[in-house]
Amino acid sequence: MYPLGTVIAIDLGNTNSCVAGYGRGHTVESMFHLCIPSWVAFPDDGGVLVGEDARNYAAVNPEAAFSGFKRLLGKRQFGIEAITATVFAKLKGMAEAHLGHRVQHAVSTLPQQYCSDASRYAVLHPGKDAGLHAMRVLDEPIAAAVAYGLHKKLRDEGMSLSCTLAVALLKRACSFADGVFEFLGGHLDPFFGGDDFDQRVMDHFIQVVRVKHGQHVSNDTAALSKLRMACEDAKKKLSDQDHAHVNIESLVDGEDLSEVLTRAKFEELNHDLFLKVIELVDRVMSQAELEHNKKMIDEVILLVEAP
Repeated sequence: MYPLGTVIAIDLGNTNSCVAGYGRGHTVESMFHLCIPSWVAFPDDGGVLVGEDARNYAAVNPEAAFSGFKRLLGKRQFGIEAITATVFAKLKGMAEAHLGHRVQHAVSTLPQQYCSDASRYAVLHPGKDAGLHAMRVLDEPIAAAVAYGLHKKLRDEGMSLSCTLAVALLKRACSFADGVFEFLGGHLDPFFGGDDFDQRVMDHFIQVVRVKHGQHVSNDTAALSKLRMACEDAKKKLSDQDHAHVNIESLVDGEDLSEVLTRAKFEELNHDLFLKVIELVDRVMSQAELEHNKKMIDEVILLVEAP
């Protein structure tokens, strides 16, 4: 048995992975929240790169860099657990550097639809390999509701809709001090995520480069890696800006890319993907037999990076 000390929370995402927790005193002021890109790379020298370094290395050697591996948790894919363990170890190290002491306990999240025994094992086993000897896996919609503080803000019973690029419907019930949440329904497309929005933006600029410069980027893996990073950064900026600059030096054959992506263009490029999210909501409402009673939803938690 390991004595209970500081417990950190880890969210393994397809695009970014984060670690959070409380420091000394467990006050709001001591709270920390650290994130890295969900990339792992294996350079020729035998080392391992994680996070931003791995994402940057992907521009040099795309075939030796990996991302989006959360979608493969619990599947029979060689090396996925080892890759996941390196991300856990990186996040654990970042938390320990921030806190100034060792951490052995963690809570991690999985989408409700991933919570099979195989998927949970695929999180717990890499966690142990990373030195997190005691881990607990929590359903993402429940974690989102608790983190958002619904049990503090809404004391009465009610319905809450939790939306990332997956959708979950929760029933909220009062319980003396804490909120109690019951999972009523959920739906997830494991191959639908934030990088689908990035791909639409990439396809747009691939066409721009072809028309303006007569260059074909599609077959250049290094150029595609640079473009993917620039498009992802632009998407994030559009969360609180109406436009973002996309500048890449020597994208292909010495040609630079210098363009502007507006929020309106982003929404146009991804219009059908936004509709897909609405379809997921409708499916979950139907699953819970509430398709004709949407007014019963009194709280929506929206957790996405794209606007």
